Amino acid sequence: MSQSERLFRINQLLHERRVVPISMFLDELEISRATFKRDMDYLRDRLRAPIIWDREVRGYRFESAQAAGQFELPGLWFSAKEAIALLSMQHVLSQLEPSLLSGHVGPFQTRLRTLLADEGLDPDAVSRRIRLLPSQHRPIEAAHFEAIAHAVMQRQRLALSYRPAGAAVATERTVSPQRLTHYRNAWYLEAWCHLRNAIRSFALDSIECVSLLPETALDIPDEELQQAQDGGYGIFSGNDRQWARLKFSGKAAHYVSRETWHAEQHGEWQDVETYLLDLPYRGDRELVMDILRHGADVEVLDPPELRKTVADQLQAAVTQYGAELLAPKPINAPSLNLSPLHSSARKAADRIRHADGLLITAGAGMGVDSGLPDFRGDNGFWEAYPALGKANLSFMDVACPQTFRTDPALAWGFYGHRLKLYRETQPHNGFKLLNRWGERLLHGASIFTSNVDGQFQKAGFSEQRISECHGSIHHLQCLDACSTHIESADWLVPEIDTDNCRWIGKLPACQQCGALLRPNILMFGDWEWLGQRSDEQRQRLNRWLEKPQRLVIIELGAGTTIATVRRAGERLLHRENAENTSLIRINPTESEGPTGSLSLACNALIGIEAIAETLSW
Repeated sequence: MSQSERLFRINQLLHERRVVPISMFLDELEISRATFKRDMDYLRDRLRAPIIWDREVRGYRFESAQAAGQFELPGLWFSAKEAIALLSMQHVLSQLEPSLLSGHVGPFQTRLRTLLADEGLDPDAVSRRIRLLPSQHRPIEAAHFEAIAHAVMQRQRLALSYRPAGAAVATERTVSPQRLTHYRNAWYLEAWCHLRNAIRSFALDSIECVSLLPETALDIPDEELQQAQDGGYGIFSGNDRQWARLKFSGKAAHYVSRETWHAEQHGEWQDVETYLLDLPYRGDRELVMDILRHGADVEVLDPPELRKTVADQLQAAVTQYGAELLAPKPINAPSLNLSPLHSSARKAADRIRHADGLLITAGAGMGVDSGLPDFRGDNGFWEAYPALGKANLSFMDVACPQTFRTDPALAWGFYGHRLKLYRETQPHNGFKLLNRWGERLLHGASIFTSNVDGQFQKAGFSEQRISECHGSIHHLQCLDACSTHIESADWLVPEIDTDNCRWIGKLPACQQCGALLRPNILMFGDWEWLGQRSDEQRQRLNRWLEKPQRLVIIELGAGTTIATVRRAGERLLHRENAENTSLIRINPTESEGPTGSLSLACNALIGIEAIAETLSW
């Protein structure tokens, strides 16, 4: 959060809450006390904000209600995020109709660009990073749009010369405009036509000439406009209102289940591959076009006349290509017998498709497909570190604070090698797929992991969405815990004698007390681990968990020896209002889960890719 955003939020909190304790500021702004003090000094000294510290209520407030009402942040004050959002909207509108806004928002746009430049952001990045590709776009005259928009808002009648597609000549109309509608990359004017004495829709690109008339426009009641235009399907009106029932299958079912075809539609899953959609319509022209777009993946169940219309269109298409269809080649239908893995993967994909949040819980098995060791048993550990096997040292013998005290070169030889290995290892494709799935869900994805390797960060997941319950090898702390300071290990360059698993050269030392530095990882028999970084991560995760209403937990490579990750996911199944929470457990040897969970007995990458094959995201 930039300083301007923080100042804006401080001012907003003071107006909303009257009295704000410093702890609330620190939590809301996610900054230190020193940064907050600098921001408060800037507000009071530079911007003359009448903010005081009230000892009695132990919080900041404005000096008085009058002072609060009179104080405003100077200038056109937007946060950088708001400025980016406004520029993005303007950019999208300009791509829809390039000439409509250019003459009116120039000064405003210049101010926003200046604000972003002051924050060190590139204002030109909006046009490079946001792209709109209009499909079947029909351009309109800017002068026509301005005159029509003026008439709509000022309630004036219009004289139109209107020639719809396919008409040989234009007709002259006098209309009372009601509203403008942008629909499927085209603009329409909904108006009372004084020639037809009825409500009509006029495509703006079919208007050849338009002029303002002095007469006041006739106002049509909202209920009548709603009845005439909004009760049907699409932009065109019709007579009797009917309801269509459509059955979608295959990929079409999953796409349509996330689409809104009509405000009054009702949809439901008949089974995991069949979606039923009910919606009203009047004229069937647009509805038929949308049905045909999905080909064999949709069937009209009701009403019979709509089914016949679609069948007639399909028959006409068959006639058009009749010569090529006379001798169809025999097709060998693929077997529908699915393996247990793919059957479970299809069910898992269906659960993810209907979720609004994804919690990824990961153990050591998640990294195996990237080439990382999982230290399963002493043999697996010794295979990764033969020198420790020769010394008959187990994972628990080395991964403990005591070894840093008795043989620091050995301890750092082990952890230094791991740090170097994790830095060099590229996350496998499963990480990318999981990230993509999270981007498709309303509340995104969060991670709870016992892994200390930093692979989720390296794969592009947001640091704010990752909870590392055992800490991170990419952070350091004092072995003696002389303070609560945790620092990044980015500066540390390991040099390891791999044959003997020993650190070469000077060992890292605490700058405050001179003691040995160690990884900020929870080890065996560890009473000096500084857990505040992991605690803050868990608090953020807990706040996020309050948002999804249809949470899916996908557990990857989490074993039972240290069952922290498995227990974390299972506990969420039993929390209050968890009836829509489900668990997918992927594990090659311990895949069985609680009642109602899905099990995929395979490695993490194989399971993720099997789900992705069906999910198609």
